[in-house]
Amino acid sequence: MKSVSIGKVLKLIAESYPNLKYLNISASGGFKNDGLYAIANSCQKLEYLNISNRTEFSETSICNVIRSCPRLQQLDLSFCQITDITIEEIARSCPNLKYLDLKGCYKISKGAVNKLNPNIHVENYRNPMDFRAEIEQVVEQITRWPQVANIRTRFHQAYRQIPTQDIIYDLISIAGDRLLDNQAEWWNSTDLTNPEQ
Repeated sequence: MKSVSIGKVLKLIAESYPNLKYLNISASGGFKNDGLYAIANSCQKLEYLNISNRTEFSETSICNVIRSCPRLQQLDLSFCQITDITIEEIARSCPNLKYLDLKGCYKISKGAVNKLNPNIHVENYRNPMDFRAEIEQVVEQITRWPQVANIRTRFHQAYRQIPTQDIIYDLISIAGDRLLDNQAEWWNSTDLTNPEQ
């Protein structure tokens, strides 16, 4: 039996079922942009599309499908690494969209989401700016430890330079380094033979 690539399967589906209304390729692997282009060119009657976790699709390919499928009512783009460009395309091209899942799409601004039709139920959207408040709380709690007194300054320096999800890692790393330094300093300065110290 001859093996067929997943991309070819997607092309065959697109060519064989131009009236396709439901397509879920979230749990499948091995797709490439050309398979998504085939869907965009042939399956313009799609009403449900789930391409969640498909990081191999370019934003251009995703936008082409959105533009080519104006009948979309449900769209799941979870963890697709999309940006405001895709959201703006949805706002222009999907007048019938009722449900949009954006879980794990952290490169989307609140301004872009606000351009969407207010009748669209946007699920799992997390404004990247919302992380700031959560991070500030963590920093506030950590700065109460004397070992990490200037961490707030380092936090603000890091926040300007590093993407949000890396900030917490850096803060924990800084705090851990400080704690280890303090423990090492205590250990080296303590005379373990003197019980009164």
